[in-house]
Amino acid sequence: MVSIIGKLGESLGIIVFHSRSDFEQYLAEAEHSQRTRGIAELPHHLSLTFEPAAEVPEGMRATVAENGWEIASNDAYPVAFALRGLVPQDLSAKDLALLEALSSALADLVSADPGFGRALEEGLGLDRVFAVDAAGQRVEVRLRVSARPRPGKDAYGCGSTSAAKSATTRDAWTRPGPRNSSGRSSTIRENHPKRTG
Repeated sequence: MVSIIGKLGESLGIIVFHSRSDFEQYLAEAEHSQRTRGIAELPHHLSLTFEPAAEVPEGMRATVAENGWEIASNDAYPVAFALRGLVPQDLSAKDLALLEALSSALADLVSADPGFGRALEEGLGLDRVFAVDAAGQRVEVRLRVSARPRPGKDAYGCGSTSAAKSATTRDAWTRPGPRNSSGRSSTIRENHPKRTG
């Protein structure tokens, strides 16, 4: 389960969860901690955000350099991390490859369909498959968002309330990740099966 973040202008990126229930727990915990000013018990998740270069820790800059990731601009420097609860976890080569594949597929989606943000905002849904390079391999990534029922109508045309959005968008996306055969190099050397997101 992938959530696209950035509508509020605080961070632009993706958060990756193992399951829909982890995503729903994340939303519930975030809402609870805002209401109570308490500490959230967040489920394990991966995150890839894009931050101003001046705010990126030196260790992350080293990871970006080691992997040859593209930097779209100094305002969109990739920052990858994993959390289990509130405890930072080391990113594995598999984690980095997954984030790379998803980011590349989203970049391809933005290029192929600039109106995808409107489709997500309006609940029109989408289902696309992209072949992308990740960790030195070509993998397929399926990006799917279920269409929401139109306001006042459910799937059968009966009255209902519309479901809450599970993803927000912005008009731009960058493509960080290891370099591929077109002149980009990679330091991630792990084989990965076909992935879907």
